[in-house]
Amino acid sequence: MKEEIKMEVNSDSYWNNRFTHDWKEKGGRDQTNYFTNLAWNNLPEKFIELLKYNRGLSILDWGCAEGDGVNCIQEMFPLIKVSGLDFSAVAIENAKKNYPQHTFYDGSLEDYDNKFSIIFTSNTLEHFEDPYPWINQIARYAEQFLIIMVPFQEKDRIKEHFFSFNYDSFPLKINDFMLAYFAVLETDPDYWPGQQLLLLYSSIHSDLVNDFNIEQVVPPNQNDRFSNSELVVKLKEELRKRDQIHKSLLSENQTYREWLEAAKEETNARDQTVTILNEDIKTYKQWLEDLQNANSDKDKVVASLQAEVNTYREWVENLKKEVEYRDLAVENLKETNEKLKGWVEQLQGEVTKRDETVNYFKNRLHSEDR
Repeated sequence: MKEEIKMEVNSDSYWNNRFTHDWKEKGGRDQTNYFTNLAWNNLPEKFIELLKYNRGLSILDWGCAEGDGVNCIQEMFPLIKVSGLDFSAVAIENAKKNYPQHTFYDGSLEDYDNKFSIIFTSNTLEHFEDPYPWINQIARYAEQFLIIMVPFQEKDRIKEHFFSFNYDSFPLKINDFMLAYFAVLETDPDYWPGQQLLLLYSSIHSDLVNDFNIEQVVPPNQNDRFSNSELVVKLKEELRKRDQIHKSLLSENQTYREWLEAAKEETNARDQTVTILNEDIKTYKQWLEDLQNANSDKDKVVASLQAEVNTYREWVENLKKEVEYRDLAVENLKETNEKLKGWVEQLQGEVTKRDETVNYFKNRLHSEDR
């Protein structure tokens, strides 16, 4: 039965139903404002001052509900772009109605693949049975700082909370982020009947990381409150180890920068080679274009010659037809000539007969005259 409740609470439909019917009525919006102010008012003053005058940063409120925390942070830092994300579509729809001047995202960070200078999440991670994959996901999309606030040492969890956080719940290092600050905060029982744990992680690649050290960010009252606690002594020792790791990482970072410079020089040399190759390619392209033009001219000459050949072929065909016509005429003339020869021979025979007749009568006339 307990598992069924968890599945219900951890579903989209559960939270969409809450944001539709009773989120505001049960003080959800007031609680969001309270937790947001509690977190940001207890961060190191130097950290807050750096943010106030930095226009190039962006802040995402991860699990922003109906956007009240986004508006609260934006009022604190008017020069910074503040936006919110929540997996509940109803929450984001309400947030856009409440604060149309802000940007809100519905779904997961992986749906948008946007990165933010700072990601802030308050009272969200306790809603997961295993919050660590979500912490790692948030860290992948944060560029400089990660701010987390969760209920601290919650023994009797409410039904919506599946995980309780203690001192050892958060590591000193999350991906490329190192723990730079933590504080255990007392709360107003009207909003939360217990303490809250506030943590600030800084990226080892952050431009602002060198402005912080452990002495600056650990509140004096925390040292006093837990001075006799073996756990805090252990934590301080781990924090000192963190500084050593940090220095080592900075040294490695310097080495990487030197490698990067060498790679840049190599890249410049290759760029020059590429430039020369591009010039050669341009020359070859010009040669190819000239050859193509020459081939085109030759094609035109060939086409002209082909046209002349076709013309000559037509002439030859016409001449052949003319010869055939004349041959036929010659045959006809031959036949006519043979006929004429026959007629001539016939006429010659007639003439010979007439000549004989004439001679006959001439001879008779001579005989009679005698």
